[in-house]
Amino acid sequence: MDFKSGQTVADVFSVYDATGALSDADALPVGTLYVNKVANAAVVTIANISTGLYSYSVTLPALTAGDLVSVWVAATVDTVTVGGVVVAGVGDTKRVSDLNDLAAGAEMDLVDAPNATAITALQAGLALAATALSNATWTDAKAAYLDQAISAAKTLTAAYDAAKTAATQASVDDVPTNAELTAALGTLNDLSSADAQAAAASAIMEEDMVDETAIALAVTTALGSLSVTVASPVGSGGTITIHAGDDYLNAEGRAIAFTIADATHTYLLDDGTAVVLFKSAQATWTATSITSTATGYIVLFEPDAEDTAALTYKQTYEVEATLTSGSVVTLCTGNLVVVRDIPEGT
Repeated sequence: MDFKSGQTVADVFSVYDATGALSDADALPVGTLYVNKVANAAVVTIANISTGLYSYSVTLPALTAGDLVSVWVAATVDTVTVGGVVVAGVGDTKRVSDLNDLAAGAEMDLVDAPNATAITALQAGLALAATALSNATWTDAKAAYLDQAISAAKTLTAAYDAAKTAATQASVDDVPTNAELTAALGTLNDLSSADAQAAAASAIMEEDMVDETAIALAVTTALGSLSVTVASPVGSGGTITIHAGDDYLNAEGRAIAFTIADATHTYLLDDGTAVVLFKSAQATWTATSITSTATGYIVLFEPDAEDTAALTYKQTYEVEATLTSGSVVTLCTGNLVVVRDIPEGT
């Protein structure tokens, strides 16, 4: 979501009690605006609409393109305080709706200036003499001739070969045919090939993220036309969606995976003595696998059906590590969304 300076951001959010039912907070929830992960002085106004349903509104301060913007809301229900991000986005100077529309049949001048100014700019850029192109000598007939020449250039086919120069012919011959592309990409249909693995790794790196979207894109890049579905409960924003009563085993490709950034490996999470826990209001799970990578670690949790059946409502979570040194470090936080199990019919 894009935001701009002075914009009013408003929406609604819900508050639940320990049973998962809508419930009013003990006191009016409190909201805080964060810009680049720093609390901002802008006032977040919160109002109660109905039982368990609240609205929030905040007018954004001056933003710079690329600023990270989020609104955090904390609420206390039955003396238990929970909180989470209700909206997040990136600051920008203009949104699509801020752009100007051209009326039907209108012409767009170059460099946002009258035609004479635009032509002068073209002459300067192309180092043309003033007599070579001028507003006075430019006619509709000449414009039509230029348009026809450009259109013809776009539709070159083998029928033009005899008239092409050597330089032009060489550049046209460099375009691969469908058969050449099929032969060149044929090995990528096998995921065990080195080329396929390289293509998958490249796709993930270009996406600059490690989540189900990037992995699906990488596998699709490697397999070409084959259809692949990747199941992972952790979304790109840190939100986890769990189906109550399900097993999340790594052997079945469903482990809850977190990528922890620690390029210098200061935490020593994989030294065999560090303990990493997944903690929420209704769950405490111990990591079953910690793998060191070039940029940090990949931590896996594998709750079974009995573990997930205990989850009954949406809640916040944190991944916490007790290091070999005895220090306790919160590695990441987010929201745990629970999809309740449907009981068997009788």
